[in-house]
Amino acid sequence: MSNSTTIDAIYLTRNYANSSFYSFEITWFILCLSLSARRKFLNLGRDYYVVLLFGSMYWALAETILYVTKDRNGDMDGLVNQVSIFGITFASTSDGWGGMLSAVIRGVGEGACLTLIGLIPADFMIEEGLRRDKPTLMLYALLLISFNLITLLSWKGEKEPGDQSIDSRRDLTRPGSLFFTFTTVSIGLYHYGKSSKFPLFRARIKFLFLALLAFGTWTNLLMFFVNVRWVEVGHPDGSLSYASWPLQIFGLVWDATVEIAFMYIPFLTIPWALGFIGSDEEEAETGEYSLIQEV
Repeated sequence: MSNSTTIDAIYLTRNYANSSFYSFEITWFILCLSLSARRKFLNLGRDYYVVLLFGSMYWALAETILYVTKDRNGDMDGLVNQVSIFGITFASTSDGWGGMLSAVIRGVGEGACLTLIGLIPADFMIEEGLRRDKPTLMLYALLLISFNLITLLSWKGEKEPGDQSIDSRRDLTRPGSLFFTFTTVSIGLYHYGKSSKFPLFRARIKFLFLALLAFGTWTNLLMFFVNVRWVEVGHPDGSLSYASWPLQIFGLVWDATVEIAFMYIPFLTIPWALGFIGSDEEEAETGEYSLIQEV
């Protein structure tokens, strides 16, 4: 803690239960694969598979770059200490192999699955058959429950600002992170502008944004009130302290709005722009919505 009033960094923290973190990431991905398979079984297309693929590759690459550049170094804003999945420890993130493995797991567990968490309720608004399908509803409910369960299992008696043992402390003011964030957001906004001729797909993007915003807001509030997430400020002497309430609100709103709701849209729009997901013209002819184009 510090009595200094000078602030040189703003950190968003997350203090999950280390032993179960990667097990949950793999569980989320398995549930998302099951939801994708169910969608294909209903003849609604393979687009969930495509979103999972693009989201996983994009986010895993981003996490790998963060690890290689030591932005995620296991200390200030890093990975949890060990890659342990269902009780089996594969590697430590202190060695190169463990860090790379953790980056890939975080890519498939966070980048891809968060997109589907927003995309599925977005499609519920458009596709009547999907929202009436009981297996889809059941799998989606399990996905939501598991995302909340890791937070509840990590419940802390109080927040621990400045504690060096927490598993993630991410600097919101780091230039490289801001560049990556705004680049990704800009891609989504550009594609949204290009979708004006495809009203159904544009509606899908809007519903995706709203669903992600609702999910991000709920998740951040839950994490905050069970003392898993909070905002800290860094001082020139290297010390950390609990941020003021305006900065607490700013950090939670920033994460929910920018780093979740806006930032995950490109995982749908990039494959659409590249032609892997069909446009409204093809959908109008087939009577289906969001079908992946056959190659």
